[in-house]
Amino acid sequence: MEKKPTTRLGRAVRASVDRNPDTFQNLLVRASILNEQQLKELSIGSFVYAGLFLTEGSALLLRKRWAKYFAVIVTSSFVPLEVWELVRQFSLTKMVVMAVNVAIVWYLVVRIKHDRTHLGMSS
Repeated sequence: MEKKPTTRLGRAVRASVDRNPDTFQNLLVRASILNEQQLKELSIGSFVYAGLFLTEGSALLLRKRWAKYFAVIVTSSFVPLEVWELVRQFSLTKMVVMAVNVAIVWYLVVRIKHDRTHLGMSS
């Protein structure tokens, strides 16, 4: 005898798997975690985010000259989002994450300037 799921998420998982085992989207929509529009936005955002970090990581690994600048741009691009999130709902954790991110950007900029002056790459 098969045990029936008792939670809303459990029932949604069961219903989704019964109808179409290949779609995780139905699971999330039926569980009311995300609506279809939010899921599309999350998918696009995740794809762009992965592409940025794949580009950054590959370029750094291959020691491309522009990779350092790209890393600064990508890392600093999250600061406005963190400020918005902090203003929207303040928390100490968010403040610490933002401070660490700003410190990383500062370190990267200082490191790039140091490398340019000490390696004779002024231009």
